[in-house]
Amino acid sequence: MNYGYFCGVLYCGMCGGKYTTFNILNVSANGVEVPNISYRCNQKARFGEVSCNSPDINHAEMERVFYKYVQNINDISTDYTVDFAESEKKLDTLKNRKSQIMEQYVKGIIDFDEYKNMIELFNKNFGVAKNELQIKNERFLHKDIIQSLKRNWKYLGNTDKSIFIQRFIKSITITASSSMVKVNSVEFLTGERSKNELQKCEPPRRGSVRKILRER
Repeated sequence: MNYGYFCGVLYCGMCGGKYTTFNILNVSANGVEVPNISYRCNQKARFGEVSCNSPDINHAEMERVFYKYVQNINDISTDYTVDFAESEKKLDTLKNRKSQIMEQYVKGIIDFDEYKNMIELFNKNFGVAKNELQIKNERFLHKDIIQSLKRNWKYLGNTDKSIFIQRFIKSITITASSSMVKVNSVEFLTGERSKNELQKCEPPRRGSVRKILRER
């Protein structure tokens, strides 16, 4: 059975609405009814084609175009190791500077107003440097998620694909017509929660992905 695991993160590129799932019952050659999951724009489902005329999308087709999109992402080759070192060095330098400022105040080298102004400047500079490091962390995590998707997606079962999407993907925006379905963009969850999830496992290996996702 196909799980509608794209439901909840799938968005319409025409109207911005979310997609919802519905079943179409197909009859097999031996007369057995087999549910076939498809996706429909929620705006269209609620208000009709006057609000959105995006066609329904079969799950198998959505699976195909998503996998193709992921395989064609080429922005993961950059090495951020040097940038991390520079940012961490900047934070360490600022922390040392704060200690110097406090020591100067305690020894009476600077008065309270000078101390206050210098600490305010420190807080501003430290916030900027910390934000720069956070951005680099998110970019690095973004790279790890894409690499994991590229290596492992086709080896995952439906349940594990659903788990992966819930943990690491915020949105998938698509454009659909009667002749094609195209993934416009994929937005990844790259916050602290996603970082912790990836840190729980080694880089996934074929044959061990299911075990890694289960051990939570």
